[in-house]
Amino acid sequence: MGRLRLLFLIGPIAWFTLKYLALGSWTWEASTKGGILLNLGVLTIVAAVATHQAYVDHSQGFLSRWKGAARKTLQYALILPVSLGIWYYGIASDALQSRKQLQKDQVEMQILDDENFEKITAGNPQLLLENRQEIVDRQHANIEIFFSPIFYIGMATMAWSFAGLIVAAIFALIWPKIWAA
Repeated sequence: MGRLRLLFLIGPIAWFTLKYLALGSWTWEASTKGGILLNLGVLTIVAAVATHQAYVDHSQGFLSRWKGAARKTLQYALILPVSLGIWYYGIASDALQSRKQLQKDQVEMQILDDENFEKITAGNPQLLLENRQEIVDRQHANIEIFFSPIFYIGMATMAWSFAGLIVAAIFALIWPKIWAA
């Protein structure tokens, strides 16, 4: 259990370090991709270590290995949204607000500019029937929802939980083949 607890600590610390070093020097997209890859890597390592421990303890069947590995992997997967919440709504909330405002500005530029709106309506002619300001207001409301803490952290919780369960299932399935060879 010592290795897993160490990973539970190292993973978020590495992610916070990456996000801090990327703040202001990387684009939002590059920082997000780097953070996702780092979290996925640590989640995979947690699943592998937990599967190995479950294999040593319960080598008799897939479900018992998966149950043991999934429990530990899910525990780690639930730490990730907490870290995201601390970062995006605490430490670097200004960066999130800047990103939200950038998204709103881009929507206004796309909808209120005649040339850009013409390109959009070429693929969506039904937009011609609507008031442009109503479209902008609706898109702003969507952006507010997407960047709200409940939605953002909820989606992260769901995504990391499913990813953790799937990775743990894959390791639980292949682990005996790896050690039997």
